[in-house]
Amino acid sequence: MITVNQIAKKCGVSRTTVIRALNDQTRVSEKTKERILAVANAEGYRPNLLARSLNKGRTMAIGVIADSVNNYVFAESLDAINRETQNRGYSLNIALQQRDPKNEIKFIQEMADRKIEGLLITAVNQGPLYERFLKSLGMPVVCLGNWVSDAFSTVLVDERRATEDAMQLIANHGYQRVIFVCPPLEDEARLNIYSHLQRKAGVEAQRKLFGDVLTIGHSDYLPELAAMLAASQARTAVLCSGDIYALSILRWAKEQGLQIPRDMGLMGFDDIHVLDYIDPPLSSVSTNVKGIAKVAVSHLMTIIDDPDVPPQKLYLNYRVVDRASL
Repeated sequence: MITVNQIAKKCGVSRTTVIRALNDQTRVSEKTKERILAVANAEGYRPNLLARSLNKGRTMAIGVIADSVNNYVFAESLDAINRETQNRGYSLNIALQQRDPKNEIKFIQEMADRKIEGLLITAVNQGPLYERFLKSLGMPVVCLGNWVSDAFSTVLVDERRATEDAMQLIANHGYQRVIFVCPPLEDEARLNIYSHLQRKAGVEAQRKLFGDVLTIGHSDYLPELAAMLAASQARTAVLCSGDIYALSILRWAKEQGLQIPRDMGLMGFDDIHVLDYIDPPLSSVSTNVKGIAKVAVSHLMTIIDDPDVPPQKLYLNYRVVDRASL
């Protein structure tokens, strides 16, 4: 089996350059990286995990704290994270906090005690005390989506701008009124709902495009939605802060004998994979879930290798997807 040193000799580069290329770091040119990866693949290179673990006491493990596998967005994200960590020779420790701030703190501390090398987190905690807690761990932390503070890197899309673009699409379809369904707003006082607050800000920024914009910010949204739809003859679109809410409304509408988009337009957020099987096809905003996961893993590895890398917000592309539900 070929070694890193042998790959370096074959490619005429340093051992450090090979390591950076194999870990997909940015300080190697694409041409050099492609040459190194081609040699590694052709020769069947596999990292010596035992040797790397013994070197300076490294565990070759990272942790990820997320919501629940019942949440389609997090399920897709975890799948992508697992693929990336395996490709880089790391093991993955997963904990699901079930949107409980106390669970999140508990699981993070347990992972730190197991000497993981870095942490990926979709945080439900926030504030100065939480920031100090994460800093006290003495290990790299990268946030996905929900921003915690500028002390930690965050990989995300511009949720506000994406929502503004979604509102513009709805306006282009001729709708006169928008009902924004965002159940997480009811948890604003106790949970980090940064992503949803950005989506709400995007709705408010485009209020001028419509005669009326209404918001439902609690989990029992169907009765209020029914009342709002009955109260006006204006052509109405429902924009949901997550596809899962839109799917619930789609099922409810069919039970009520309503046709989409004839009786109301409907749009979700995140463009989860299950939408491939929905009729009518649901308009949504792709928040690049798998791309965020991949970049977050790559950035975390970069920080692990170089702790002096400064924290940053890494914005990825989003895509507004216009389908038959509008």
